Amino acid sequence: MRGLAIFILLVILLVGCNKQLIKNNPNLTDSSTGPQCPKSCDDGNKCTQDVCNEQTDFECRTVPISPCCGNGVCEQGETPASCASDCTDESPEFKQLITNSANANTFSYRYEYYVAEDNSEILNETYLLKSVGNYTLIEHDELQKRGTFNYNGVFINGSSNTATLYCLKNCGPNTLAMTAPAQEFIKRKPTEILYSLRGVTVIGNQNVDGKPATIVTQKNINGTSVKVSVLTFFGVPLVVEEFDAQGKLITKTRYKNLIVNGIYEYDVLPPKDLVFS
Repeated sequence: MRGLAIFILLVILLVGCNKQLIKNNPNLTDSSTGPQCPKSCDDGNKCTQDVCNEQTDFECRTVPISPCCGNGVCEQGETPASCASDCTDESPEFKQLITNSANANTFSYRYEYYVAEDNSEILNETYLLKSVGNYTLIEHDELQKRGTFNYNGVFINGSSNTATLYCLKNCGPNTLAMTAPAQEFIKRKPTEILYSLRGVTVIGNQNVDGKPATIVTQKNINGTSVKVSVLTFFGVPLVVEEFDAQGKLITKTRYKNLIVNGIYEYDVLPPKDLVFS
């Protein structure tokens, strides 16, 4: 009887030691409870899902995640703006500008478009633009016409795909307004210019309108070229210049008084007292 008691005590001690060993070594399994997965299957790759269960025989397996920015493939739904590392075959400096542009959510700037004629830059178009989310406000310096309707203010609602035209400056007390399809008035965002560039060369840095800018150029197949001064921190163009094959300026676009992420929805809403015709 005494021998049986000693045997039972030894069994209890062995079981206790085995559980303590497993507790101190999480990757070991307790044979008394059957096969188990390791404590972690993380392979350090954000583009894979790590799986371990009975279907994998309790071994770690990886399943690719798609789309996934960082896997070296520009997949459907990814763009240079959302995934520069996969969708832009450019220098690290230019990729960083595109990455920075993803942080630019709201804009305010005075748009100026010049045409070069006889060694002079002729101002061809100018307006003030503010953009927040689906809302855009455009204020023209000169009266515009749509049919017989004069306007200098345009409020674009991207959610409803409509534009509200109205005239408050140089129109006297006129507060009449009208609606029109938004497509007629949508302006190209400055960042879209950046995304359209290919084969870019970064040529240096300088201050443009008091802002630190990265200067990039693109040579086209026909010999023409584009030079873009980009606000470095936000990846937003400040100046875009187009040159002919001889290096002569053709057009210049300026985004003056640029403010990024500094305006709000109430800054772009149209007047509340408009009377629709």
